[in-house]
Amino acid sequence: GRPVEAHPPALLYRVAKFARRHALTVSASALAALLLIASGLVSLAQAARARREAEHAARRLADVRELAGSFLFEIETGLRDLAGSTKLRAQVVTTALRYLELLSTESADDPALLEDLARGYVKVGEIQGSPYEPNLGEPEAALDSAGRALAQADRLAELRPDERAGAERRAFALRLRGDVEGTFGRVTAARTTYKEALAAARRA
Repeated sequence: GRPVEAHPPALLYRVAKFARRHALTVSASALAALLLIASGLVSLAQAARARREAEHAARRLADVRELAGSFLFEIETGLRDLAGSTKLRAQVVTTALRYLELLSTESADDPALLEDLARGYVKVGEIQGSPYEPNLGEPEAALDSAGRALAQADRLAELRPDERAGAERRAFALRLRGDVEGTFGRVTAARTTYKEALAAARRA
């Protein structure tokens, strides 16, 4: 099965002779090469699909952020001075909270999203029970929203300790908590909270 001198020394001829002599090894090598190529193509296809899904998720997340902002900072503000709008404002808060909860599951370590969430929860808390704004008379819910805003602000401050956004969002969340604590007559707690808010504001 070896090449003969009488045959022209063509590469294809010599390769064919080699393949016949080592049929098992060549077959195994060819199969391994095909498997490698196939797995590479599958990986490329999966990467392309993952990229498309990530782009779709990013667009959806941006849409939800925009909707949450619209409900809180545009629609609710427009309803505030409308007579008999309390039920509508309550529905706006319920919808906005649903959006914020959805966003919070996606926030992970995205500083911009964390800042939006902290701002959104403060706004919701003000609508629910801030004594200095037309509110829905839900101070307990307002305290809960202040706590959520504070959690987002603290995470933001951990991620970006050298930037002002975390301290600023923390100041607003603490101010809301202090305002609501005051409505419950918790004067000592409110004073402590306001001091924390002032310290955060100074850092910002």
